[in-house]
Amino acid sequence: MAQEMDGDRIGRLCEALARDLGAGIPLDEALKKHDPSMPRYLVALVKAGLASGRLPQCLDRLSGHARMIHAIRQGFWQTAFYPLVVLVFSIGLLGFLVSFVIPRFAEIYRGFGMRIPTMTSWLLSLSDVSLLSWAIIALAVVGVPVLALGLLGPIRRAELLRRLPVVGGMLREASLAAWYDLVAMLLQNGTTLPKAVELASDASDDPLLARTGLRIAADLEAGGVLSESMRQHHLGSAWGAWLAEVGQGQGVLPENLMELSATCKAQAENRSRWLAMVLPPMILVLLTLGVVGLVLLTLFMPMFRLFDALSG
Repeated sequence: MAQEMDGDRIGRLCEALARDLGAGIPLDEALKKHDPSMPRYLVALVKAGLASGRLPQCLDRLSGHARMIHAIRQGFWQTAFYPLVVLVFSIGLLGFLVSFVIPRFAEIYRGFGMRIPTMTSWLLSLSDVSLLSWAIIALAVVGVPVLALGLLGPIRRAELLRRLPVVGGMLREASLAAWYDLVAMLLQNGTTLPKAVELASDASDDPLLARTGLRIAADLEAGGVLSESMRQHHLGSAWGAWLAEVGQGQGVLPENLMELSATCKAQAENRSRWLAMVLPPMILVLLTLGVVGLVLLTLFMPMFRLFDALSG
């Protein structure tokens, strides 16, 4: 494998692991030694697989979890791509009107000495603003919110994103799907429930879910029950807590958590598809027909008055 990687970072790691394994060092210890940033849950799974003699199955299950995470992230970016393209196109069209079309109308109206309505006069004054000023304004419009989000910190930023309609729910369901799946995978490979919850929470990209999961792990370490702690800390839905309670009582908790993961993943995908269908036309209508249409209507208002005067 190291030879196939042709000396890149993964290839060098494989070479180092091969040397350590040849020297009798266990795989989990070799992973921690050569890559301190290696996720703790991955090392725990490898250790559990070595202890149980089911390392190939553990790695295969881990590969399936990684594919699920990749599919969720890819779906999110695919959903966001088309609306972003429409938004950039609409802003570009508006910029073209302000930079090239409005100045021509300003010359025409000034040449005829026409009396211009107040709204049209305000719009024509935009042509006097330099392109550099427009670029600074555009950077400020984009940069200020980005800077504000960066200063909020991960928890506050996640709370803000959770409040967004549809998008917040999609991100929440996607994070829960990954969390449920990872807890189930750890349990299936011999990790204790408190440790499984702790490792899955530590690996979560969602800071709110990570914080809640670590609190649940602390409750479990103190002798608490998973379903009760989920309800207390508002992790997932009431149905999810009930399913965890039934799974724990019947000894099928990993299977029930995998079912919860599949349900959350399906809900995230449904929200993603809905956004992909609704958001681009909405942006197109608001920007192209709304803003651009208003600009054109305001520009042609003096023309309409002139035609009415000539026809009268």
